[in-house]
Amino acid sequence: MRLPVQFKFLLFSVLILIVGFGGAFTLLYQQALKAVEEKFSIDFAEGRDAALSLMKLRLDTLGDKVQVIAKAPQIRPILEIPDVDYATIEYSFSDFKDALASDLLIVADAAGRVKYWAGRPEASGRSLAAWEFMSEALKGNRAWGVAVVDSSLLIIAAVPAFSVNPEEGSRTLNAILLAGRRIDDDVAEEIRRISSMDVLFTHESHLMAGTLLSRERNILEDAGRASPWQDGHILEVTLRGETYRCGFKSLQGDAAVGMLFLSSTDRTLHENLAPIKKGITLAAILTFFVSLALSYWASRAQIIPIRALVTGTKAVEEGDFKHRISVKQVARDELGDLADSFNEMIAGLEEKEKMQSVLHMGLGKEIAEAMLKSGALGGEERKVTMLFSDLRGFTAMSEKLTPHQVIAMLNEYMTRMSACIEDEGGVVDKYVGDEIMALFGAPVANPDDAVRAVRAGIKKREALKALNVERLARAEFEIRVGMGVNTGRVVAGNMGSENRRNYTVIGAACNLAARLCSNAAAGQILISESTYQEVKDVIPTRKLDPIRVKNVAEPVQIYEVL
Repeated sequence: MRLPVQFKFLLFSVLILIVGFGGAFTLLYQQALKAVEEKFSIDFAEGRDAALSLMKLRLDTLGDKVQVIAKAPQIRPILEIPDVDYATIEYSFSDFKDALASDLLIVADAAGRVKYWAGRPEASGRSLAAWEFMSEALKGNRAWGVAVVDSSLLIIAAVPAFSVNPEEGSRTLNAILLAGRRIDDDVAEEIRRISSMDVLFTHESHLMAGTLLSRERNILEDAGRASPWQDGHILEVTLRGETYRCGFKSLQGDAAVGMLFLSSTDRTLHENLAPIKKGITLAAILTFFVSLALSYWASRAQIIPIRALVTGTKAVEEGDFKHRISVKQVARDELGDLADSFNEMIAGLEEKEKMQSVLHMGLGKEIAEAMLKSGALGGEERKVTMLFSDLRGFTAMSEKLTPHQVIAMLNEYMTRMSACIEDEGGVVDKYVGDEIMALFGAPVANPDDAVRAVRAGIKKREALKALNVERLARAEFEIRVGMGVNTGRVVAGNMGSENRRNYTVIGAACNLAARLCSNAAAGQILISESTYQEVKDVIPTRKLDPIRVKNVAEPVQIYEVL
């Protein structure tokens, strides 16, 4: 016999309503009024802890975002420059504004002075020492606190940024990133939903945000001016025709900032309920045991499969795609179906994870994701900068080595070169023997792709010098490489057949980059006129005589990267 879960819980709810709705509700209400002072103390402690936990969660989330951004390749070098200007910082952070989603963004130096304050360039050089939590941040620790900025109350996370010296095993504090979120009525409303108490945020005797109306806030402000708020301060006020108890908790970072928690006591209703105390108590006790027995009977069959599902969900969350759940039921219902569907879902995720791991390893993350996203054969025309590099004298070298030695040499070389390409945001399109083809602008485009490509070539040249030092120390021959760079319009997309395809680019601009690579001497980086026009103000070059290349009618003007 199949009993739907919805019907089971409906039956349970009806029984509970029939047996004990009136008595249980009345008992809970009477107990709350009888022990108003004790309940307020508990509610105040829970509300305080809930509010602090909520704000800490938001701060931790904000702090983690800031810490991730501080380590981003385009941010970290900027933070290590002592005299970096405001415009440079603002440009570097522009890509992260939406991801950070903060109301305040400040970059301070290691002395706590403002280097960048988003939207307030006039604040540059201002000291943040007045914010108490800054002293902890200046010691190199993550810190948080509350401050008033432009008449708004903000909760602020301060995250130190360091530069690391691998040789000495030391790190140096370069900057402090501060991000803040406003504490407004929405935050107070969220705390009220958690704590079931009205909440207000105070600064000295002023109420900055809260869940009460303006008229009621005015009454509390008058009470605060008459008796300044202090930790543990309890006050009774009349609001909405009822008596309320108010408790105060100061917030870390600013002794003048705190939270007010309010709860109604309604003593008149308490006095009216007193004569029937014994009857309500007896009915409540009876209802409790009857409800307990019914709850145990009705819920036991549901709790076991639900717990199994929760365990399975946590296993998947931790990356265990081999976990399976088993649900035993006398009467089959939707939970059994859900367990089967859950197991099928895990099996699908396991298979997808295996496929994606293979794709990422073989193609690179960006290209693999581009292939998975588009799926179909074909491409789109776009502007791309291509960087080609290959070994000089590779054939002669190969003849002197065993196949295993050739593979080991190529793997070591390509690992170093690929890292230089990825550091500049490029992707390796393919390895063809000793040749490496890298793309800047496909599948992901940046406004300075040409500059990135040439910088990657320079990094490769320097990395090769370091590699050759190591090889000479091992009594192995030097590796010599030539490189060519060209910028132009190509077709980028999935090329091949329906059964086998690659993400790549094709076009005359790609061919010219390969020809420049072929013409480059060992250690030389040749770039085309189109690439030169985009990098001439950034990277030093030298103009060379035009050359003729295959399948190009007119001589090609080239430049050498110095």
